[in-house]
Amino acid sequence: MTEALPVDNGDLGAMVFGKTEIERVQFKEKSLWTGNENDTGSYQPFGDLFIEPGHTQPQEYRSELDLSSGVQTVSYVSKGVRYRREIIASYPAGVVAMRFTADQPGAFTGKLRLTDMHAQLEGNLGAAAGFSEMLLQSHAGEIHLLPALPKAWPEGKVTGLIARGGFTADFAWENGKVTSYRITSAEPKEVKVRMNGEVKTIRSERF
Repeated sequence: MTEALPVDNGDLGAMVFGKTEIERVQFKEKSLWTGNENDTGSYQPFGDLFIEPGHTQPQEYRSELDLSSGVQTVSYVSKGVRYRREIIASYPAGVVAMRFTADQPGAFTGKLRLTDMHAQLEGNLGAAAGFSEMLLQSHAGEIHLLPALPKAWPEGKVTGLIARGGFTADFAWENGKVTSYRITSAEPKEVKVRMNGEVKTIRSERF
């Protein structure tokens, strides 16, 4: 399936491919574009959110875009459970939001991946917004790993998250604690890293 339906609020937008086994939502933001003062170029995709519920051979499948409300909906039945996904690009809220529902409690589960030209993020489905700020914050010469990890996401890994100061962070976690990490930069330099309730001063590795 290569066709997709769009949602857009002028600042943020997404193309929703409507797949059931591995859904793909390609998103963009208005500041990411190619060109200059002489060549206006064009907007570029920012990245992809892949949602992996693993639903094969769906029945009663339907994908639609309501032009009056701006809501894109995918619905289908898999193994006797009716699933529904809704996505909207809200201009007042300034977000692209998704809602997942099923007609049986606890039926919607799976994995998700967030990718772009810099990073790839993996984890259990359950926290689908504000990834970067939940996983990494950087300010005042300090990189904070897992500052606001949701309880629904106890384990996972991320590569290529960008931190202030020209640093890139790769790390993994289990039971809500960082188990391994690597901080890189164009030139090795010292930086403070906060994780698991401690602050360490390390020297970054070269890219």
